[in-house]
Amino acid sequence: MSKPPKKGASKGFDAGKKVKGRKRFLLCDTLGNILHVMVCAASTQEREGGKVLLEAAKEKCPRLETIFVDNGYNGEKFEDWVLQKTSWKVEVVKHASSFSRYAVIVGSEITAEAYQAAIAKWKTGKKGFVVLKKRWVVERTNAWVVRHRRLRVDYEYLPETTEAWIYLVNIRLLIRRLAKHYLENGSGAPLYC
Repeated sequence: MSKPPKKGASKGFDAGKKVKGRKRFLLCDTLGNILHVMVCAASTQEREGGKVLLEAAKEKCPRLETIFVDNGYNGEKFEDWVLQKTSWKVEVVKHASSFSRYAVIVGSEITAEAYQAAIAKWKTGKKGFVVLKKRWVVERTNAWVVRHRRLRVDYEYLPETTEAWIYLVNIRLLIRRLAKHYLENGSGAPLYC
């Protein structure tokens, strides 16, 4: 969520978070590289924004098979729509506050008791870490994006301009990774990101 300028186009009010602004919808691969971006009014519901994003990304990503989404996209209607329009499978990754079969500790599935024990250890400051499968990929990418001062606050009048800046940031990140790899391994080494 970002706050646009006072006279910015397509502002909205998000009733859940009680803020005015815009929402950024990102479609990323499992490494966090941006495949498609959509910026729209904050009043846009997650499922409706997700449908527009996936409809636009359908042509760009023909090999895509599974989409990991959070609870905002939960529901059979959204999953059925995605399957019908794009033939992609939707997998909802639940939040840590609600235990589900997606809760994983260090790469292996656990029982409800082990999950509760890990949360109790974490709260007391002892070692123990709960990782949710594919949960933080988009959040990490969003953090990479807002690290750039121009995108921390939405200064742009049009949402399309913000989308262009997000693509530019992604290009910059990819070039830096390639340059780092080239410097470390030389020109003849294969690239595995």
